[in-house]
Amino acid sequence: METGQTPGSREGAPRITLFDLLCAARRYWWLLVCLIAVGVAAGLGAAMVQPERYRAEARLMYGGEYVDATQLGLELNGVNVALNSPSFSPKVEETFGATLPDSEQFSIYASPAPMSAKVVTTSLVAPTRLVAVTAEANDAQLAANLANAFALAFTETRQSRARLNARERIKVIQEQLAEFSRPEMVDAATSELKAATYVALTQELVELKQTARSGGGGYKVVLPAEPPDEPFEPKPIESALIGLGTGICLAIVATVLVQRFGARLDGLRQVAALVGYPILGRVPRPSVARSHDPHHRQAFRGRPHDAGNSSQAAETVVSLTFSAGRAAEAYRRLRASLSTVISDGEAQTLLFTSATEREGTGVVVANIAVALARTRSRVIIVDADLRHPRLHACFALPNDVGVSSLAIGEATYEQALHVVNVLGASTGADSRSAGTACLDVLTTGPAVGDPGDVLAGGRMAAVLAKLKASHDIVLVASSGILSTADTASLAITVDGLILVVDTRLARRRVLGYCRDALELLPSPVLGVVLTEQERGMQALIGDPQPDEGRGPGAVAPSVSIATGAERS
Repeated sequence: METGQTPGSREGAPRITLFDLLCAARRYWWLLVCLIAVGVAAGLGAAMVQPERYRAEARLMYGGEYVDATQLGLELNGVNVALNSPSFSPKVEETFGATLPDSEQFSIYASPAPMSAKVVTTSLVAPTRLVAVTAEANDAQLAANLANAFALAFTETRQSRARLNARERIKVIQEQLAEFSRPEMVDAATSELKAATYVALTQELVELKQTARSGGGGYKVVLPAEPPDEPFEPKPIESALIGLGTGICLAIVATVLVQRFGARLDGLRQVAALVGYPILGRVPRPSVARSHDPHHRQAFRGRPHDAGNSSQAAETVVSLTFSAGRAAEAYRRLRASLSTVISDGEAQTLLFTSATEREGTGVVVANIAVALARTRSRVIIVDADLRHPRLHACFALPNDVGVSSLAIGEATYEQALHVVNVLGASTGADSRSAGTACLDVLTTGPAVGDPGDVLAGGRMAAVLAKLKASHDIVLVASSGILSTADTASLAITVDGLILVVDTRLARRRVLGYCRDALELLPSPVLGVVLTEQERGMQALIGDPQPDEGRGPGAVAPSVSIATGAERS
């Protein structure tokens, strides 16, 4: 088995791995490409409809004194607060010479700037005395005029405030100096302390008078703003890259959602988690592709009434016609897994079914039966799919006598059974008596009016009981469990049931219904067989070395078929 489960055990939904996502991406690559393309197109579309925006920058120099870099950083960052203050707009309009545009049409901000104009910092610890006053607008000239207006208005405001503060301080100092001219202060002024104070006040008075005349404020414009040559927005390349990144993120999310909740299933782990039964093996999906060796298509020729089905048989029963190939090796692996399930001898009659039709149940049964018969076990396969017969075509057998004939008592077992020599060591009806590995095949027989009544009757149970008594293993191929009630009728008379799932046709909801239907059957479900692309099987088991004389160009073994009429 390819999982650690035991028959009938259940496990929760598996953790999605990178391999699962890659499988889903490979299957739904077209969806991922569309999402990425939509993301790129959306980015480019947004860039095309976005209006052009220009950015102009005026530089201010702070010439005031400061204690440390942190104090300087706080001073420079305070410029941005001042520029966006509502009380600052009238002064800007006076400098601008007109009413300012609506706030939606432009933006203004200031930040500490290093000596390089290409780098702007917002750190409180300023590395420079420069402040960048930046204006953004839909017009290049407007952006430059706004940046210069705000910069000039700020410097003038600071100068006006500095003059006002200087005049107020001058009055205070003058009053302090007047105390030194009073008679009672003459002797005191001669002291060293009084002299130092007098000198300091006198120097400060001179500086304040200079500030009151020429202004100050600590800031001056060192680099006026110029109209930019190119807009900084839109940026088509950056927008496309952002759209590309968004599309990739959406593609990843879509892959996860599809892998987790999509209708289609990707391989072993998802099927095992959904149906809750162990995976017995993985075999190639039945293909109509022709073999490289023309002898494979001739393996079943020689019977005039089945000439039309001989090539199809040679291509589907690969365990018989090309036993050295990858497909036959997959069935041998399935045989080994199946042997561990039926080793206790209690599961002698096995029913193979699928959720719906066209999932390759008949071909899987035919190949595993050949693989089991090659071990010299007495194996018989019964085609109980009376609605869509398949096994007679797989082995190029007549279908005039079979299950329906035995069930209604119109034929004997000797007339209905067909013997297929799976090794080709001898020919004719005496193959089994000569010790050659043989496979018994019981086809559906002629069509009946209501197949469900035939399979549900007691005679069908008697047929299987007699076959079980004379064979080591009885393999029964049935129709889809969700298509008809035939599987439920046959499940009463068998020892175990095996589900065949085609990963290409498997759907999450269908397998959920199938699991619920299997839980109602009296027979235990032994496991699941997956049919997949042969390329996936090549990655699974590699390319085994063919036996001598049995390579891709070797002649397939001759197969002898003895019908009931010939044996009689």
